[in-house]
Amino acid sequence: MDIRELLALGENTEIEFKRGLGGFPADALETLSAFANTKGGTIVFGVMSKNNETVHEIDGIRNPSSFLKAMWDSLNNTQRINFPCIRDENVFQMEIDGKQVIYITTYPVDRRLRPIFTGKNPFGGTYKRNHSGDYVCSDAEVRQMLRDASEDPQDLIVFDGTSENDIDQKAISAFRSIVTSRTPNSLYIQEDNIGLLTRLGGWRQDPINNVEGLTLAGIVMFGKERSILNALPNYFVDYQELSSGDPEIRWTDRITMDGTWEPNLFNFYRRVYPELVRGLRTPFQLDDDAVRKEDTPVKHALREALVNTLTHADYRAKGSIRISMRKDAYLFQNPGRSLLPVPMILEAVRKQRLDSIPRNPNLQMMFRALGWAERSGTGYPKIFRAWRGQQRLDPLIVDDTEKITVTLPLLSLVPRMVERELRGIVGTQYARLKELDKLILLMAHQFGEISHPTIQDSSSEHPKIITERLTYLAREGWISRHGTSGRGRTYRLGVPKEPDLVDAMGRDSAHSKENFDDNALTSTHSDDQSHAEDLIALVRSSGRAMPQQTENAILSLCQNGFVSLADLSVQLNRSVKTLRPHI
Repeated sequence: MDIRELLALGENTEIEFKRGLGGFPADALETLSAFANTKGGTIVFGVMSKNNETVHEIDGIRNPSSFLKAMWDSLNNTQRINFPCIRDENVFQMEIDGKQVIYITTYPVDRRLRPIFTGKNPFGGTYKRNHSGDYVCSDAEVRQMLRDASEDPQDLIVFDGTSENDIDQKAISAFRSIVTSRTPNSLYIQEDNIGLLTRLGGWRQDPINNVEGLTLAGIVMFGKERSILNALPNYFVDYQELSSGDPEIRWTDRITMDGTWEPNLFNFYRRVYPELVRGLRTPFQLDDDAVRKEDTPVKHALREALVNTLTHADYRAKGSIRISMRKDAYLFQNPGRSLLPVPMILEAVRKQRLDSIPRNPNLQMMFRALGWAERSGTGYPKIFRAWRGQQRLDPLIVDDTEKITVTLPLLSLVPRMVERELRGIVGTQYARLKELDKLILLMAHQFGEISHPTIQDSSSEHPKIITERLTYLAREGWISRHGTSGRGRTYRLGVPKEPDLVDAMGRDSAHSKENFDDNALTSTHSDDQSHAEDLIALVRSSGRAMPQQTENAILSLCQNGFVSLADLSVQLNRSVKTLRPHI
């Protein structure tokens, strides 16, 4: 690790400097607690901060051996910290300019070990990391960590005193109708309401506490509003469409708890999902039974994002379910942090398989019975795959100690002028291209000449599939073959077609909200937003960009709220060190 580079970066959410001349500082345990409970981080000992902590200089550690002995004694003293959240391999010592420095790296601990706290009591001794400071967690945040640490499903708790009178009969009848149409021989529909809910985990006898009634899953999925709020006072669901450019107009459409409907999750989903996909065009495709397919990867991604939000929420925490459809993004927010660290989720997305930890597995079972969700662990990979297939910026997952927010940006990775050029080559068939087809054309545009191996480096598709798509694109004349067959063959972009009336109409309408589908996701972009897309794509793809261009791209990505430096680094294909001077 380059300590001088860290000194130049300064303290932030993942870097902390502390002095070491006086021995191991007691407040280092608070920082370790904060890092372990949040995103992890690095503490560098032997650094002096000056000028209101804006300047950091190495002043060293007098006796490193004594320092390390005191540190390990503290970490293994349960009276001082409940769990030693670092190991030997996380501790490093080095000499810089003749002075000894020690730094330790810690990672976010498994949710089953949280909270990490100092002293004897998690309430008042648990810390979280915000910006460059360590802050005491509220009692509500500590209780949330304790719930997440339990192996018992959170949605199986029983609310004593609840009965069938607390159920929205219209909702459970509609549930039966949907399940019957999908699975006529389902065991669910052969039961009465209590039997049905029992099979689904919505009704339970709790022998330990000697109670019987609706579970958390049952009451949030099928309950009446007053019954839900009696059991869960913080419960709130809200959908907003924010499509107006007028700052005086807060929202253009809203579905919320306004007393006109029973706001359980079953009804909320049925109202919100049609709004999310309204205007998405479904391409004409037939399934194996010659019936038109109504689903698309984009619709599937939006459905997964919505169900993820509803089934992963901590309904006993403060906060609300908030779904927003903006001009430039879809936002999905729920109370409760992710049970898996975000880096682990992103790594699983890369591998296309996530070993998910469901907070509310019985809710997931209910959504699967309706055909609105699939098996656990497929949500995020499918969301990312669909969004990347549209050449959009990757989804952002922001996790803090109280809520998780998933943003599906509508900003394109492909500059508009490049897309127009590709549409000029392909014509009206552009909207029907597969994800791999667009990738090949984009690479040919960017590099001039590409080969089968270079495409393999950029795609997870099987080499046979790549060969098939190259053959198809060449047959259509959208790319041209060069060189001998085999490894020596290369491909170049084809020649743009002469625009005809049909092509022109296709290009003019390609970006209208009424015409985007699984291969042509769009939104009602303003000219400013089109410029923003071009600028972000320019900075992302260019080895060097003007400082003003980089700063404007950062502003575009942050226009709807806070985006961490790490996320900006991913979206702009720049290192954190490179971006920091522009923040």
